[in-house]
Amino acid sequence: MTWTYSFQLTAALLRPLVSALVGRTMPALMRETLAAMKSGAEAAAMDQPG
Repeated sequence: MTWTYSFQLTAALLRPLVSALVGRTMPALMRETLAAMKSGAEAAAMDQPG
């Protein structure tokens, strides 16, 4: 599974600040979210009959 994101900033003044914040926080958030989704899917698969 791959996951991409993009932001459309309307205020040019905020662009550097938001870009830095997103660059520092989103990769870890996305890794953790994908790991949780994988764990949930694996647990659900184990509960399936057959």
